[in-house]
Amino acid sequence: MARKDLEQPALEPENLALGVLYGGLAALAWGLAPVVMRFSVQHDMAPGDVVAVRFAVSGILLLPVVLRRGSGGIGWLPCLLLTCGAGAPVLLITIIGLTMAPAGHEGVINASCTLLFSAAGAWWLLHDRPDGTRLAGLAVIVLGIALIGWDSLSDFGLETLEGDLIFVGSGFLWAVYTLTARVSGVQPLQAAALVAVISSLFYLPLYLLFGEPGLLDVPAWEIAMVAVAQGVLSGILAILFYTRAIHMLGAGRAAVFNAMVPVLVLIIAYPTLGEVPTWLELLGVAIVTLGMVAALGLLRARRAE
Repeated sequence: MARKDLEQPALEPENLALGVLYGGLAALAWGLAPVVMRFSVQHDMAPGDVVAVRFAVSGILLLPVVLRRGSGGIGWLPCLLLTCGAGAPVLLITIIGLTMAPAGHEGVINASCTLLFSAAGAWWLLHDRPDGTRLAGLAVIVLGIALIGWDSLSDFGLETLEGDLIFVGSGFLWAVYTLTARVSGVQPLQAAALVAVISSLFYLPLYLLFGEPGLLDVPAWEIAMVAVAQGVLSGILAILFYTRAIHMLGAGRAAVFNAMVPVLVLIIAYPTLGEVPTWLELLGVAIVTLGMVAALGLLRARRAE
């Protein structure tokens, strides 16, 4: 039996408006993130370098929060789950996927799989059972992902399909973060601080000891771009906004902004990376976005107004 305080919150107009606002701000930050990551790994930075810059910046900026508050009373197991879901592990595998597949694929597949796994976990853990509209939306999302996967296999090749499968894994880890944040009740700033500091404590020593740091050969402007886009926008502000949306919309609807992310990634990747989407990709994005809107319950909320 789920505890009452963990059940899906009522989708009141104020919660919906603020949740979409915070989710939209997170979408802007995370829509830029895969484009910057792919640009970096296509030019002067290795995947490990990008992860190091992100958590060196966000870890230092948020270290005072952890020193002052510790774990925030949520226990170290939730801390580790939050870190796996939004920290160094998920970022590293995402970047590896971006060396194989276009940034537009990451935006669609990661976002939609986060929603799928979050909805399934919320049903199982929190008794947030989707209604018929949301279930239909989830089925539509699967169809959209299948179209993008078929496009990868037919037009790009097996390596791109492998990258797409990695994005499915990163979506699962983000769902772990979503559910852990909801169950633990962690505050947004505390969540961002724990993810950044724990990631930096675990990853940076391994990077320096066993990796092949190449940052000395990277132009300063590129490091600064990654530091801002990853360390500040994605590593701090987006997690703050996303966690706030979780508390306002609940775990089952927390990926509300994900309906915007695939479109933002494709829009940004086209002029900056020269990634021209195929007609099948565009169709898949449209289908996934429609499915997300339905799966998040926004159509029902709209009709109820």
